[in-house]
Amino acid sequence: MHRVRILCVIMSVSCLLGGCSTLSRSSGESPFGMSLKASGMTRIDDRHCLVVNDTMGGAEGPRIGLVDIQKRDLPAYLEVTANWDAWGGPAHDLRSVCAVPGRPDEFLAAESGYENDRYGRVFHFRLERDEQDRPRANIIQTLSLPRLYGRIDSIVVGRTAHDQLVLIIGERGSKSRRARLSWGPLLIDDEHIVFRIVGDLEFRAPWSGDADQLIPCADLAIDAQNRLWGVATIQPGSRGPFRSIIYRLGDFDPQRHRPVLSVNPLKPVWIVEGFRIMAIAESPDDPESLCFISDDVHLGGVWRPLARPFDR
Repeated sequence: MHRVRILCVIMSVSCLLGGCSTLSRSSGESPFGMSLKASGMTRIDDRHCLVVNDTMGGAEGPRIGLVDIQKRDLPAYLEVTANWDAWGGPAHDLRSVCAVPGRPDEFLAAESGYENDRYGRVFHFRLERDEQDRPRANIIQTLSLPRLYGRIDSIVVGRTAHDQLVLIIGERGSKSRRARLSWGPLLIDDEHIVFRIVGDLEFRAPWSGDADQLIPCADLAIDAQNRLWGVATIQPGSRGPFRSIIYRLGDFDPQRHRPVLSVNPLKPVWIVEGFRIMAIAESPDDPESLCFISDDVHLGGVWRPLARPFDR
């Protein structure tokens, strides 16, 4: 599989337009002072993505947002409010978000795990509009994450040939620990949400060279063809230089109700220089490709679509 090397100019893109609230800027500050960052993302339609942010429990800041991929202008960001108080307080360190197949406008967003027996929640919510026609996440219920070894950076949901749902959890791994997928049946309706792990597998990200600051599995995505994608990234410092590798893990097999790795060892499909990619999703523009949002620490972050790989 050929690799697509992408050399990008680092520019921030989150100018808020079209009904979105504006970012405060000091006099004379350029748009390069704005930043769009996210820790998880999923496609909604051919124009919008839903994103989550890793804001900590007691901190002020956005936790869920909408990105409007405008055709003739910069992407616009709009914060999504939620009824956090009814569910134990604001989310802590949200790392992933995914759609629930077969349940329109419903999503799952997961915290990264537990801290002193707190948090570890998966929020099941419906994206709605409030009385001012602003987007709002109406949380329906929560699920407690299983207690796994590592930090949970990603969740995705696949649908089987018999319309059953399978939740796949991605543990990020590290230099010394392989990343891991765990999966099992997800039973969900408006009053109940139940999940149990029935299988898991470990894998090595397709990385060579220095891996001191490696995150082998920063996010997962399932596209319309049931292909399963992962992204690995390094963070040598708060100002980079960053590098990310997006790789095809394999497929979600609707008949076998599980993810299946396609190749071993895994191979990179895109190498993205200059960006610390923490969120990937099926592209709103092209279901044959992906998009990403970076979190480049002190350098901000951007949303970008990816060109189709040469060898698919």
